[in-house]
Amino acid sequence: MITKGKLATVLLAFFSIASWVKASTLVEFDTPYLFAELVAGKVNGYYGSSLPEVDGRPSTSCEFFFTSDFVNPANPNRNSIKTYYTDSTFNKRARDDVLTAELLVSGERWTLQMDQVPYGCLSAAGGGFLKGSAISNDVKNRVAFIGIFVVNKKTYFFENKQNRFFKQKAFLVPGNTVIAFKKSGDFYFVRYLNTLTSVVTQGWVPIDSTSNPFPQ
Repeated sequence: MITKGKLATVLLAFFSIASWVKASTLVEFDTPYLFAELVAGKVNGYYGSSLPEVDGRPSTSCEFFFTSDFVNPANPNRNSIKTYYTDSTFNKRARDDVLTAELLVSGERWTLQMDQVPYGCLSAAGGGFLKGSAISNDVKNRVAFIGIFVVNKKTYFFENKQNRFFKQKAFLVPGNTVIAFKKSGDFYFVRYLNTLTSVVTQGWVPIDSTSNPFPQ
């Protein structure tokens, strides 16, 4: 039986999470390879890390998106999620790679744990997601933003000078994942982390070169 005190605690925890998601909020962690968005009562996110070929060892990568069906008001700190990969939209995801997982939230510490991890994620590129030995990640920052997107075609970065956009040499390729912070006309200002070199590139890209990888 849930007493009034326990019910108040549950509702407080639920509305604490709900308050994150009234607008899109970017959640950044102590590892740059993991980030999440809180929007419309759901948690979406991305993890990507790669290792180069070394001494005959082939290059390897661990990359996946995750999404929750909803925030469970009875237990808002333990949520069922699914992981998958797509290079464009959720409907075009690799359906054979969809896996179930759990997101555990304890204060400022988040843990993704899975009985089976996506391909490549048992390597050193993985973030420690296997249930029983999953590694927690501490929240470093929360900030309002537009969302997480996937680049759907080769596209160049642009520089914005008094609302006139000039093409730069740097470009993105299909499948690259970006974080969009603001919008101007037909462009997003985005940040891209190269999962192999850890180099961060920022700039403006055409909105029509990006797709939303999460369920609509």
